[in-house]
This record gives sequence, structure tokens and C-alpha cells, in this order.
Amino acid sequence: MTLKLFTMGDRVPDFSLPNQEGRLGSFYDRFQGDPVVLCFCPDRAASEKAGFFAEIFTALHDLVQAGATPVLITRLDHGENARIAQAHGYRGTLFSDPAGAITEGFGVVSKTDPIGSPHSLLLDANQRVLGSTDVNGLQSPLSSQVPDWLARLGRLAGAPSPTITAQAPVLLIPRVLEPSFCEEVIEAWRQDHGEGEVRRRAATGGATRAVDFTMKKRLDHRPNESLNHRLAQKVIGRISPEVFRAFQFGTNIIEHFCIGAYDAQRGDYFRPHRDNTTPQTAPRRFAVTLNLNGNYDGGALRFPEFGRHLYTAPAGGAIVFSCSLMHEATPVTRGRRFVALTFLVDQAAAQQRMAPPRR
Repeated sequence: MTLKLFTMGDRVPDFSLPNQEGRLGSFYDRFQGDPVVLCFCPDRAASEKAGFFAEIFTALHDLVQAGATPVLITRLDHGENARIAQAHGYRGTLFSDPAGAITEGFGVVSKTDPIGSPHSLLLDANQRVLGSTDVNGLQSPLSSQVPDWLARLGRLAGAPSPTITAQAPVLLIPRVLEPSFCEEVIEAWRQDHGEGEVRRRAATGGATRAVDFTMKKRLDHRPNESLNHRLAQKVIGRISPEVFRAFQFGTNIIEHFCIGAYDAQRGDYFRPHRDNTTPQTAPRRFAVTLNLNGNYDGGALRFPEFGRHLYTAPAGGAIVFSCSLMHEATPVTRGRRFVALTFLVDQAAAQQRMAPPRR
């Protein structure tokens, strides 16, 4: 059995369960700010055998030392969990899920496999999946993954963060697209692309589309419906919830994607502009830039109204910002930068724009 509901980049849902002290608590409220190792122990019989939890706690030790917070979910009642914690000197949280509703909701057990086997998820500080694993039998679900997960935790830590005194109101969201998917999108661009156009306001009040090197120089590709749908599902599942959490704007309406490439040899760029200044683009609320690769220099976003800072995201990561903000894509100085671009749209505003005028 494998975890089917949550993969790299997904944010796990909130839930409430009693801990080993019998106190009911929300997962989101209790665990924010540090990575979490979330372990499921669904088999009652296995949980009662000697050595089962000893293996798990041994595997957890190095992950805890690296800064992760351990959280275990069992099918035992909270009194049994309290005895387990005391016997092993465990100071983390043991959630009790006797009915198995949360365990089943995470895909660890099912109607056809009500017993299941140990599973674990490595989550970042924002409850998004960094890694997952499952094993059969009584072997610890963590031991085989510890070296890789320690490396991931080390990359998360990085250098000490500086004090921020000025910043554009943008979201930086890592791990939205998987590396293999990024390569697939880039390959689609390689098969078909042309000079990118910009919208220019017309004297009649509308807008026209044209190549305009005074504003933008980039080679663009319009993905087919199948690829566009798959990209849209990633945005809806992994970006829209974060935008709502940060800015209280919710929508599942997004524009058709554009796949673009900024090439250093061509001297590509996109000069300062806003993304909602024509009647056609007025319903846009947030711009989404997904970086598809990382083997280039330059090519950052700059928001000149908020200083000279440069913003970028790792391959597969997104930068999200209000379409009202002035921004530019700085020139790529080495290599070629690939991006997938779209916009989150205000559905009510879009419908109002499309509605016939009142008489």
C-alpha cells in the first residue's frame, strides 16, 4: 500500500485528535514553525508487540536532533499512548485515533485494507510534504529514509535569515511542480514557440496584442489543453490555498498558461509593467510565476516600488504577487530561464466584464 493522497509539495489538511494526556488539539495550532515527522501506526496488533515503538523512536532520534518535531498517530486510546510514551521516555505527541477516521483520511488504511502498515511523512514548517515512505511488516517506517530526510532538513535550514526592513508583498512557494513535470513542460516549449506579445491599450478603449521589443523580449509557447489542465490543477491544489491564507482571496479560476523562455544570448527581458491595466486584464488579481529550471544566472523579478531587491524561486517553485504591483523580469546573463505563467482571476469581475451593458 502506498500513500496516494499526498505527494511532494501538497499541504496536508488540519485535523483534531486527543493527545496522550487526553487533550483535544488541532494539528495546525500545535505544530507550526518547525518541520514535522508525522508517523502513522495503524495496526493495533503490531503496536502492542515488543520493540515496535523502540524502532520508531530510535529512527526519530536523529531527525529530532536535526530540528524536526515528532508526531505519532496510533489506533490506541490515549491511556495506552500515555503508557507507551512513559515507557520509552518519549516527550513528543502521540495522537489517538481509535476509530481510524484521520488514518483513513490520509490514505494509510482503507475499506479494503483496514489494518494497513506503518507510514510516515516529512513535512516542512508549513505542513507541506517534503518526503513520504511506507514499509510492510514491523520494520520501522523511518529507518530507511533517515539519511535522505536529514539531507532535506539540512537544505531547509540554510544560512541564518537576515533582518528584513523592506519587502514587496509577494509569496515564495517552493515545491509546486515536480522536477520531471518541469522537464515535460520545457520539452513542450522546445517543440513549438514564437515571439511573445504584449497587450497595448487602443485609442478605442480596448487592447491589441503585438510584439513590442520596447517592453518585452521573450519566446513563448501556449500549452495544449491537456498540459494546461495539469498545470492548473497544481496551481489550484498548491498555490490557491496559500494565497487565500495570506491574502484572503480565493479562486479556482485561472488564465490559460504561457510557457516562456528568457535567453541570455538573445538578451531577453520584460521591462517594468503591471498586469491588469487593460479592460481585458482588469479581472486579474494575482500573477503566478513558476520557475521551471535553475541552471541560469540573472532573470530575477524586481518590484521597483519596494526597493531594489531581487526575487526568485527554485526550480519548481512559484512567486505570487498582486497584478497591481509594478514589476520587471531582469535580463538573464547566462543560460536560459524557463517559466510557466498564469493569473488568478476574480470570477465576479470577469463575469461583470463579459455581461452585456444595461439599457
